[in-house]
Amino acid sequence: MTSHDPFGRSRLPGDFSREGRIALLQEAFNDLMSGRLPRSEARVFLAGGGMSWLQDGGDLVRDYWRVAAPRGSHRRPEVIVRELRDGLMGDERQGGEGSED
Repeated sequence: MTSHDPFGRSRLPGDFSREGRIALLQEAFNDLMSGRLPRSEARVFLAGGGMSWLQDGGDLVRDYWRVAAPRGSHRRPEVIVRELRDGLMGDERQGGEGSED
């Protein structure tokens, strides 16, 4: 699930934290629902996980996209999406106290 730069080198998405992965999925789904093609980084992440899941089976959310909440955490993906929508994540990343999963 890596993307390539113009020189063909593999690289991780800009923000590969759990919150960053959730944001990529949200971006890709929003673009697709609006009839737009997601940007390359979001498209490769979404499709790479989906194709791996179709070929190998397993838990798409936990094994491939790795966005499931850790055991005991209340910060499920839908909570993080709500925080992203409300602008709370940006505030935390700019020097506020981070939250624990």
